Amino acid sequence: MKVLFVTWDAPEVNYYESLFLPALAQLPRHGIHVDVLQFRWGSQRARDKAARLSKEAGLEYCSANVWRRPSNALGTLASIVRGRWAIRSAVRRFDSDVKMVRTLLPALRQQLKAGTTHRTINKQSNTQDKQ
Repeated sequence: MKVLFVTWDAPEVNYYESLFLPALAQLPRHGIHVDVLQFRWGSQRARDKAARLSKEAGLEYCSANVWRRPSNALGTLASIVRGRWAIRSAVRRFDSDVKMVRTLLPALRQQLKAGTTHRTINKQSNTQDKQ
């Protein structure tokens, strides 16, 4: 199974690098391949560090910019709307079977998307069913 992990992180936190990356790196031994899409703002240096650490852990990584202008609120709203294309592009790029959304804003983006089909995992048969 191929999972796209979608996260939204501010530059002053490193939840992805310190908390989630070590856990996600363990999943391939259980047959789960993980790719990462991180919505973030801040320095290119921090983005490069996340990409490097992901690669070292065996995970594919891409990032999408979060706009902070003309104001934080308007930039965030625009980023949520634009996030639809970033998520769709990452799903195609990584050929993902499942999206695992970590934070509220990517989850909100997913809920606002009209016509979304959700997939559930049937634990007994390990098959995917569209609802």
